[in-house]
Amino acid sequence: QLVAQTLSEATADDGKTIARGLTDNPVASTKGGWYFDLGPSTSSAGERVVVTPGALFDTGRAVIQTLIPGTNDPCNASIQGALMVVNAATGGANGGLSAPGVSGWSGTGKYVVGGRVNDPRTTGTVPLVTTVGGGSVLVPGLKLTGSNNVLNINDAVWRRRSWRGITQ
Repeated sequence: QLVAQTLSEATADDGKTIARGLTDNPVASTKGGWYFDLGPSTSSAGERVVVTPGALFDTGRAVIQTLIPGTNDPCNASIQGALMVVNAATGGANGGLSAPGVSGWSGTGKYVVGGRVNDPRTTGTVPLVTTVGGGSVLVPGLKLTGSNNVLNINDAVWRRRSWRGITQ
């Protein structure tokens, strides 16, 4: 009773940056929700979500960070990860992201939702911060694998920044 979304990876023209794409299949009211399988390639076998996803409430999106074991040897624990921004209602792509140099998904029904990252978190929550005035969400400490590009999400984290008590 769940709608399947399909996750895939593509290497950008620089030969280093790995972007992630996802289908955007609609979820009918007769369905119980959505899912997509992690680990779209053999190099991401064992991929898991181990940190609490972040929420972008104004656009209904979830920011998911995963861990990908670097080796099968627990004594040599190198880790990789991925960061994806998905539509919380459908589990599919929801716009607002782009991967420069990735052109292989044109016309395939897959859209950019994120990419592989260096130094993923292993506990806690995905940290989301916004610049003063909003407009762009940043994920501190994460950079695209093989690139110096910091992940940038077109959105804003809206929350009360101050308040004033009114008394008579």
